Amino acid sequence: MMNHGRKNKDSGQALVEFALVFPILMLLLFGIIEFGRIIYTYTMSVNAVRTAVRTAVLYDYEDGSPLYLDCERIRRQASELPSVRLESVIVQYEIASTGQIIACDADAEELALVGAGDMLQIELVTRIDLVTPIADRFSGNWVFRLSGQRTIAGGVEVLPEHMRPPQDESS
Repeated sequence: MMNHGRKNKDSGQALVEFALVFPILMLLLFGIIEFGRIIYTYTMSVNAVRTAVRTAVLYDYEDGSPLYLDCERIRRQASELPSVRLESVIVQYEIASTGQIIACDADAEELALVGAGDMLQIELVTRIDLVTPIADRFSGNWVFRLSGQRTIAGGVEVLPEHMRPPQDESS
């Protein structure tokens, strides 16, 4: 009969130990999940800024106008973030000779000042809301403000003339 009472006491002890350890394990598990989401959001945001800047500056012209002036295309390129909450995309230019900042949605007269040697700047703001309510209370929302810039290099020859293949003169 004594043996039966000992078994109930042991199972009660295991239940109490589990009740004490379980919240700590859940906190650890959700912390790992949240950390993964934060790193994912940051990485995707950095890649989006890099791709948008590179696309705008690397490719030269489409339909007669330079791609670095195509604000909608640049914003769209920077906005392609799967499962990321995008707050804003700011596209602007810095004129190298004067230091003047021109917004991408400026009028055509101001945008005509932008050319080779000037700086294209993109700022992207993303935000991540944490899933775990306890972590959300302690850390709040995470906001990433990332920027990328690149010099506009229009008219630069990629292959020097002496290295180009000979062209057929008959056509």
